Amino acid sequence: RLYSGRRDRASAERAATVLEEALTLYPDDDELLLMRAQRELGRNTDRSLETARTILEKVTQRNPRGTAGWILLSRATYLQGYAEAALDAVSKGLAAGPTAAQERTLLFQKADAEKLRWPTLAVTTLRDLWQRAGKKDTLAGLALATAYRAAGETGKAVAHLEEMRGL
Repeated sequence: RLYSGRRDRASAERAATVLEEALTLYPDDDELLLMRAQRELGRNTDRSLETARTILEKVTQRNPRGTAGWILLSRATYLQGYAEAALDAVSKGLAAGPTAAQERTLLFQKADAEKLRWPTLAVTTLRDLWQRAGKKDTLAGLALATAYRAAGETGKAVAHLEEMRGL
């Protein structure tokens, strides 16, 4: 983890090498597999997303109570354009007993997946998230305005932004 947050190329390459060496020694270590999946997600290519998805399906099958795996699996399937699979991962992540921060992340991912096929559902998800936060979650509020616009409800998007400005 020390190397993985660094931006210079040498540190990134060292992090990748250390991770692969660790996975050689401990191929079934879920934490290491989650780090590898995150790295693959960051590459965001068809091949890397499929690799991440395969890893995450293995991790979540072995540890269905591990919310982090469901969060990453939802992201991977969303990036692949599979709305239903992303929503399934979100549902399982929410059932796994997430922390408040993990729940928030999962709800944002739920809205992202809904926007792929059903923008009006994303409005409902984000409106609930924003209201549960006492209308103080700026990111949720802005995401809600964007969802209104994506659902073809520009007037509601503008009214919502005006409401946010008045808070």
